Amino acid sequence: MRLPGLEQYTPNQIFWITYGYSWCMKQNDQNLVNQLLTNPHAPGSCRTNQVMQDIPSFGKDFGCKPGSPMYPPPDQRCKVWVGY
Repeated sequence: MRLPGLEQYTPNQIFWITYGYSWCMKQNDQNLVNQLLTNPHAPGSCRTNQVMQDIPSFGKDFGCKPGSPMYPPPDQRCKVWVGY
């Protein structure tokens, strides 16, 4: 069974999309600066893009080219998110 409107995505891609959506927010520059100065947590964009580019299966699931921003070489990935 496929979700209406999401038929073009694989189950793995839907997993990643859902993860990204959980941190989705509209933030202007002033709000971002305020968050960086007052909140100990990373902004949503860092919680998605930075984490996902460090997990090899994300790049594979979306067909990213090795060496591209969302599928960097292994020596440029943070190993905190994944047990290597």
